[in-house]
Amino acid sequence: MNILTEIIKLRKKSFLAILLLIISNLVLHYFISSSQQPKLESLQKEWTEKRELPYAGTEDKAFIYLQGKKDLAVFNSSVPPKKDFARVVGDILEIASNNGLSISEISYKPSFIKETNLLVYSFGFGVKGSYAAIKSFMSDIERSPNILSIDSVSLAREDLSQDSVKFSIQISAFFRTEKP
Repeated sequence: MNILTEIIKLRKKSFLAILLLIISNLVLHYFISSSQQPKLESLQKEWTEKRELPYAGTEDKAFIYLQGKKDLAVFNSSVPPKKDFARVVGDILEIASNNGLSISEISYKPSFIKETNLLVYSFGFGVKGSYAAIKSFMSDIERSPNILSIDSVSLAREDLSQDSVKFSIQISAFFRTEKP
């Protein structure tokens, strides 16, 4: 105990600084546990409740079926008709251009999903530009009002001294067909 008092006398400023840090740590711990922790738990609970389906836990199979039919009708109404193919391709090319990317080649292949009468066009194209521009392009594709699916991507850096990246992407676009 005698040694401790000697150390405190010789190092008053250091001891006060350590004491101040301990007190501030205790005050912050109390603040977090008393006010922020309950708020965080309530926000997490609210977020979890919002993520649940509105009809989750419902045992009424007829209600679930009708809700599913409504959901499918909303989805089908948002799928563009086949005649909008050129507009959708133009939108994709415009998104690339707005992000400062140059498209080197583009190919597409149609396929038909018989059960749903949906026509799927798979687009493959190579793009060259900065990494930031490619990230922005991907974000814009995800926010597109068209129903697009990013199937695969690959990045390759041609020259380590430049910021330019070669990017290959495969996107699927969905279209309605006239019922036979």
